[in-house]
Amino acid sequence: MKTADTIRVDQIADSVGKEIKLNPQNKRIRAYHYKNEKQEIYYFVNEDEAVYSGEIRVPYLESCYAYDAWNGTKMAQEYRAEKEDATILSMKLRLGESRIVVVEQEKETVSQLEKSLFEMMYGVEKEKIPVKKNWEIGTCRSIAYPKFSNFQPITKFEDYGKKEKKFSGFIAYRNQMERMTSELKWQLR
Repeated sequence: MKTADTIRVDQIADSVGKEIKLNPQNKRIRAYHYKNEKQEIYYFVNEDEAVYSGEIRVPYLESCYAYDAWNGTKMAQEYRAEKEDATILSMKLRLGESRIVVVEQEKETVSQLEKSLFEMMYGVEKEKIPVKKNWEIGTCRSIAYPKFSNFQPITKFEDYGKKEKKFSGFIAYRNQMERMTSELKWQLR
């Protein structure tokens, strides 16, 4: 039989929303905390129409990592302890993006994980990054998505629908760029 903590009705308002605090506040960020005998996770969803960049205060965690449910991979989650009663999670979420934060017992495995691509590139949109001029365009039919093929070099971006009137499917553009920082080197393809 499972048990749960109980509180009086007149104490509900004081206890709700005290566990998780956002800075800056945002009423469009949904936060859920799930805990059972085997595992503990936090689930955050950005329901706003803008990027959320801030910190989220949760009860103290020994260690944690982010889990990418779409790809089934673990990612680094930036966090720092605040005294012995709280942990501050650094959070950057695109509009509509969600983040699962898993509480981890072994800190060693967490330190070897990479950040999400969005977090690595956050703020880059204001920087000028040298991009090679070798743009390519590839296509795939809807049924073949995401297997793009037939990449061809292009010299300018133009309306593909005017060029290929009978085409129906997906279009992908690709190029390469590099960026060096003191923390990391990443490469996009």
